[in-house]
Amino acid sequence: MRTRSAWERFQAEGESSNGALEVRSEILTSWRRSQLSGVDPLELSLPHFEIDTDTRFARAARPVLEAVCDEMTDSGLCLAITDRNGRVLWSWAPNPTLRRGLDDLELHQGFSFDEEIAGTNGLGTALETGRPVTVRGEEHFKEAFHSFTCVAAPVIHPVTARTVGAVNITCLVGDTHPVLTSTVVTLVREVREALLAASGERERRLLDVFLATNVRRGAAVATLNADVLITNDAAAELRLDHRQVWARILEASPGDEMIELPGLEGWTARLRLLTEQRKTTGAILLLDPLHQPAPIADSPVPAAPKASPKMAKALARSLEINGAAVLRGEAGSGKRTAARHTLQREGQPALATFDPADLAVTDFRAWCREFAAALAASTPILLSRIDALSADQVPTVAALTRPRRAACIDRRDLGRQPHRCRAAAPVHPDGRPRRRRRRGPSTLAPAQ
Repeated sequence: MRTRSAWERFQAEGESSNGALEVRSEILTSWRRSQLSGVDPLELSLPHFEIDTDTRFARAARPVLEAVCDEMTDSGLCLAITDRNGRVLWSWAPNPTLRRGLDDLELHQGFSFDEEIAGTNGLGTALETGRPVTVRGEEHFKEAFHSFTCVAAPVIHPVTARTVGAVNITCLVGDTHPVLTSTVVTLVREVREALLAASGERERRLLDVFLATNVRRGAAVATLNADVLITNDAAAELRLDHRQVWARILEASPGDEMIELPGLEGWTARLRLLTEQRKTTGAILLLDPLHQPAPIADSPVPAAPKASPKMAKALARSLEINGAAVLRGEAGSGKRTAARHTLQREGQPALATFDPADLAVTDFRAWCREFAAALAASTPILLSRIDALSADQVPTVAALTRPRRAACIDRRDLGRQPHRCRAAAPVHPDGRPRRRRRRGPSTLAPAQ
């Protein structure tokens, strides 16, 4: 009765009444959001939407919930799943009494339980807060829901790390039990496992590339292919249009390093294409504001990395004698750029760059065929981030370099086989000795 009294006081007077409202803080916060959204507590009127019920999430979640239906036939429970916007994709309620009550509440396919529409409720509030929620009886914002308890939790996709929907259990208030929360959490875990199993090998490799991408704190980074967009929090705030961005990437030429993205005025993106058999299969984007703030007075502006005379001489000498060279240093310190500048001064043609980090999304055999073809041509080869090679891949790549010695840049140790690549002393691009440190993740792009 205390919750009912608090609900009535909140609806009549808001929080201006004397005395604190005796209700859980998370429920009171949700009531405030519902009131600010203009939700009518006395009228049901939930909107209906025409939705696709055969989504990847629905295909993964339905079998998980259907598998427990037989065990719950006499439990007096209702199961439901919604998309990320709180719209019902599927529901199940074998108990006739419960079913009739839920029919009145419009817990049917296509109806929306978004908190901004339906007020405080299990599904909508779980999606709003991003965590499991129990809403019991009079804790619901709409009076029509007061006879029921809803326990729900959002489902976070294991690859994209984004919310794709929610799982819900509903029962009459008198049937509420603490075990319902653990049951929902277990169902969500099994749905996530099903989503991971349904994800293609290419999608899992795309996630590996995303996790291996090392960028400065606060930078916006995204990896994507035709089906999946993975972003960090900074990129998620930009609300990238997956289809438009992917269409722009397909228009990019292999040599494009910077592109402008549709719908993101004032931003540019550093681009790295991921290819398989010369076909674009994915991309990594590092997004930056087009107009950078003016530097603070008296603050030095870092110059583009240049090869020191000592490093340039050592690199040129090693290439002349051995046909190959090694350049080692901190991630992001500009090794690749410095090497390009040095080779340009030596009159060398443009480099063909091969990055073993791309093997996370590219077939190893196809990558080796392209690498071997480039070695057979007269173009210099820049083999970057060799530390991304697995122990099984190192001997194959080492064998390929023997007929024609590639320039090995940012290398840890290529199997200790091609000793010809070890002639140049490992130096930092500015001539400083390389600081010893533990191996970190691969960088997205060198400093420019």
